[in-house]
Amino acid sequence: MKKAIVTDMGYRMALAPARCLARAGYCVVGVETDSQPEARVMGFASKSLASHKLLPGGDMAGGLRELSETLSQDGEKPVIVPVGRQAIEALRCGGMEKCLDFIIPGREAVAAADDKWGLYKLARSLDLPAPFTTAISEWGSLEELVQAALYPCFVKFRNGELLGLKPAERYRIAENPEQLREIYPKMEERDADPIVQQVCPGRDVGIAVVMDRDCRMVDYICYESLREYPVSGGPTCLCRTVESPKMVEYAGRLLKEIGYTGIAMLDFKGSPEEPQLLEINPRIWGSANICDVSYSSFFESYARAAAGERLPEPSAPGYQVGVTMRFSPQDAASYIGYLKCGRPFFKTTAEYVRTAFDTSIRNGVKKRGDMGPHRRYMKGLFKRVI
Repeated sequence: MKKAIVTDMGYRMALAPARCLARAGYCVVGVETDSQPEARVMGFASKSLASHKLLPGGDMAGGLRELSETLSQDGEKPVIVPVGRQAIEALRCGGMEKCLDFIIPGREAVAAADDKWGLYKLARSLDLPAPFTTAISEWGSLEELVQAALYPCFVKFRNGELLGLKPAERYRIAENPEQLREIYPKMEERDADPIVQQVCPGRDVGIAVVMDRDCRMVDYICYESLREYPVSGGPTCLCRTVESPKMVEYAGRLLKEIGYTGIAMLDFKGSPEEPQLLEINPRIWGSANICDVSYSSFFESYARAAAGERLPEPSAPGYQVGVTMRFSPQDAASYIGYLKCGRPFFKTTAEYVRTAFDTSIRNGVKKRGDMGPHRRYMKGLFKRVI
């Protein structure tokens, strides 16, 4: 039987590759660092895992190497799906490719993906649509920047994740010049030359892709966000799979240009028909569970490509289109958040009630026949609240 290792099983998105690969016939081993007790690791409760193991947080590479030697005693190397950045960096250690099959992006490609300002300039050079973006380094003074900006606008750190910030802490919104004059210097104290990006109308839409070792797209999944929490631009808590030939085209061109290999998610704004590029997330993304509920071939394609199989470039979606997924109770919290932001009460309530009782909407964590992760997930949320 084919073997796969999935890292970071304490994160809810790690359930996606574990469940998808188990359904595809892989023997899946879940791992997490010993920074948390085994009984609290959400993914360890999943029936999709054949086994699980805690690895030393200070030597993840050594732990993975030892585990791979055990799993490959029959001569077949296991595939590994690195979920978090620590796991990706561990795979850069010398010799890891001798005992594990994987595809990860090179450091230069990650740096290009993380640099929001450089990414905007690259997108414009490729004639890819993107909201107007600028920075103080283009103008020389704050006042010139204030006059050049289009309002309302985001003020974003170039790489908020490396600063250790949560998604909602990586940006601020300036509605007018006065607010930008106040916000920009405070953010510049934290990190030099933040970018200023026009707020575009429309929904958050995105595409996740698998790029093989030759920078060829071998699978993808497109979706649109229907609600987020926190509502000021946090992770999606209600989303739906869609078709978007334009996002497929834009993602393929951009990632090939920067020499990207492995898994990436690209954020766009607007609509599936008219998307505008925002940024690249160079790893597995927060709503990856949409792959499981839409029966996507995404993670199986990654595993096959990592094992050396040359897959054809996709000509059609490898997932069910029109599937909606929610995360609870974040979706319920978003309803309160949208009301506090001033959205119309009756319209907002009607939209929430319609989806709250729609039995066709699938839960990203809760799954019939595999309820263990959901119980641990809810227990963890409850402990954080109290």
